Amino acid sequence: MRLNEITVADQPDAWRAAGFTVENDRVCIGNSFVIHLSGQSGGGIKEWALGVDGRVTPRTSCPGGMPLSVTAPARIDASTQHENGVIHTMKVAILTADTTASIQRLQDEVPELGPPPREGKSDDGAHYAIWPLEDMDVGLEVVCIDPNQGDDVMAAIFLEVVDLDETIERIGINDVTPVDIYSGRRRVIIKPRIGVTAGIHLLAKDAEPTT
Repeated sequence: MRLNEITVADQPDAWRAAGFTVENDRVCIGNSFVIHLSGQSGGGIKEWALGVDGRVTPRTSCPGGMPLSVTAPARIDASTQHENGVIHTMKVAILTADTTASIQRLQDEVPELGPPPREGKSDDGAHYAIWPLEDMDVGLEVVCIDPNQGDDVMAAIFLEVVDLDETIERIGINDVTPVDIYSGRRRVIIKPRIGVTAGIHLLAKDAEPTT
């Protein structure tokens, strides 16, 4: 199972300015998936598409208020080079008001998902569930941070880069958040004010050495 495509309501030129290669309004992330830049107003991730082996006829639904299309896997044969150094995907994250309810909705729409192989609570008590996806280090995460948030929303895409310092320089130090540590890796987040509104987290390829 793989993530085929994510549709984001951004202008292609904004992503080009941030160092992404955009062709036909689409950004290929390594061999992981495609980001379709629809040019709509409002920004943010608007819909997503899962590729499931054995599926032939596309099926669309809206679990948790977020449009989802399920069809056959659409694999990327060759990686695209990006000036900002993005090479691979760690995970994508859906924020939900109730992780258990979101798990059930996804299983109802995509029975092939099955129970999440990883489920638990983080140190701050956030309930999460994770399914592995093809060509991602982690996969699809569903997590409840705010039980009052409303509809489900895909709010974060975690991407690996070759050299985080070079990535920051290419995008602009004022257009990313200060460097912090996430899962042992240095990380920045692209500020949506530049028109890249998909919650892009950029992580160093390698973990920081421990002392």
